[in-house]
Amino acid sequence: MNLGFVALLVLTTLLLGRVYCSIICPLGIFQDIAARIGNRHKKLPYSFSLAKSMLRYSVLGVFVFALLLRLGFISNLIEPYSAYGRMIHNLLLPIVQLVNNGLAYFAERMDSYAFYTTDVWLKSLPTLIVAATTFIIVWRLAALNGRTYCNTICPVGTILGFLSRYSCFQVRIDEKKCKQCGLCEYNCKAACIDSEGALIDHSRCVSCMNCISKCKQGALRYKFQIPDFKIKSQDTETANTETESSETIDEGRKGFLIATMILAGSALKAQVVPKALDVKVDGGLADIIGKTMPQRLTQITPPGSSGTRNMKLRCTACQLCVTICPNSVLRPSNSLGTFMQPYISYERGWCRPECVKCSEVCPTGAIKPISKEEKSSTQIGHAVFVRERCIPLTVKDECGNCARHCPTNAITMVHSVIWDDRSPKRPAINEERCIGCGACEYLCPARPLSAIYVEGHKKHKEI
Repeated sequence: MNLGFVALLVLTTLLLGRVYCSIICPLGIFQDIAARIGNRHKKLPYSFSLAKSMLRYSVLGVFVFALLLRLGFISNLIEPYSAYGRMIHNLLLPIVQLVNNGLAYFAERMDSYAFYTTDVWLKSLPTLIVAATTFIIVWRLAALNGRTYCNTICPVGTILGFLSRYSCFQVRIDEKKCKQCGLCEYNCKAACIDSEGALIDHSRCVSCMNCISKCKQGALRYKFQIPDFKIKSQDTETANTETESSETIDEGRKGFLIATMILAGSALKAQVVPKALDVKVDGGLADIIGKTMPQRLTQITPPGSSGTRNMKLRCTACQLCVTICPNSVLRPSNSLGTFMQPYISYERGWCRPECVKCSEVCPTGAIKPISKEEKSSTQIGHAVFVRERCIPLTVKDECGNCARHCPTNAITMVHSVIWDDRSPKRPAINEERCIGCGACEYLCPARPLSAIYVEGHKKHKEI
């Protein structure tokens, strides 16, 4: 399916130009909204600008090298679909949740339960900072001159721009009819039309057709032509020159390849442990404060991901799974090697066997579709007992929360002293039956760290 979509995208671009960027890409549409709002006080919103070819291909080089070297934390920063998803999840979703909670507050006082409150909490501060920074950069560039982000930073835009040079249908200027009034240039959100020189940089044109609708002379037409792959399209960066020196191109390529290798080779890995989070005990009457995330040797990845390797290779950190998770167990990673990719932790809930929401929305195959039956037999980790934290052994009070709530009956309560029937009971774990759902860790009353926690598996297995 992925290969089919890529092939369809390539063929569409070669036939019609960058229509994907114009009407399908959510980040592109977001830029149009930002440009419309940012330019509401300007009489002439857009103006022609020279192509930033070196910057475009340098960013593309960084993106490609990050993919080849499996440095997902770099490629995920500039991938447009993921960038848009992070902005929606980290910036827009909390606002929607707060509005919902306000409506729930007033509805409750009118004896209505049309709305119910939801928890609004910070899943990852670094991811929030990245999302906010991306929002500011994209918004500012769009407000200044339209699709600048598409044509200078976005790697998808750069690739499609190269293909659109040779598209069968292109916007063309009839120089005989053109009066050089500038209306086409002023309404080109890609800033790719030089009205004085009657030139269009088709590598940056997003086929929005704004120029055609605004031209009063009928000098612009979106028409078919046979692509000539031997002739390079006019590059507006060289103003009125029609061709570039091959030596200059070679030198430019060498420059950005060297720069991207240096950037990729200088990546460092670090592990950041999130701060303690508040949690509610299932069925409890009051909030219990101070639940702290344990230090796991291996992060827990969602069922359907097959393990940490598949998640690291395929996940683009779009945050769809984090957004849709109803159990609040998914959050973005702060580790540099898997930066912003989702992992599981059980401070606010546990991964219920009947829930497969994350596998239904993943667009990349990082979390493959999985049935409820398959999830119930997939071991994503195993429970680990820490004797020094167990309430029956420290406070001498009976507990058994972990055993009562284990959905696979992998935990039983046994006497801490085998030959003494009066000794307090502690949990005994059958690792072969444990699926790593986290019910025991989440519902353990020990604070700040649970007396029983889940250690992740690098590779999931069926039980």
